[in-house]
Amino acid sequence: AVIDTGVNDVANVTESVSMIGDNTADENGHGTRMAQLVAEQNPDVSILSIKALGADGTGDISAVYAAIRYAIDKKASVINLSMSAVATAENAALTSIIDEATAAGIAVVGAAGNKGMDVRFFVPGNIESAYIIGAADEDGARITSSNYGSTVDFNVHADSTSEAAAKFSGYYTVNGAVADEKLRITNRNYKGIY
Repeated sequence: AVIDTGVNDVANVTESVSMIGDNTADENGHGTRMAQLVAEQNPDVSILSIKALGADGTGDISAVYAAIRYAIDKKASVINLSMSAVATAENAALTSIIDEATAAGIAVVGAAGNKGMDVRFFVPGNIESAYIIGAADEDGARITSSNYGSTVDFNVHADSTSEAAAKFSGYYTVNGAVADEKLRITNRNYKGIY
């Protein structure tokens, strides 16, 4: 399940729904790019596109919450959250729904965020039960804009943590949560491949 701005013209999308109206089209481009990155890692993947963010790339917690609920009900194997927001009391509800998803056996993959700050100040980055993905350079070292911290599970070679999370989601559907030299998936905030 790719929860984002919607998806346009990605062959792997088998269902598209929207939590913010009837229009499932991607008027931003972000969701389409994330779905493409997932499919690049697994050309056989089936993607459920759930639109929860608007044309400006932002959305409210209730729409994201509803999207995760929909993905749980649809028994998605992976939920991709290539998004980041400052953690507040209002969005703390995301922790409980993500915990529920992971308890149901769904891998939830979240972007660490691109502020170059400690991830504990951001959601979904501060959620322990999710796979939190930072961005790395081609040598596997964290790029300076990528958030860091104790909940970051892997860094992936990408220009942003959104791209890194989407790549990891597609990779996960084939390989699970393991480091990989080809994709430059590195363990936490350390340089090098293990």
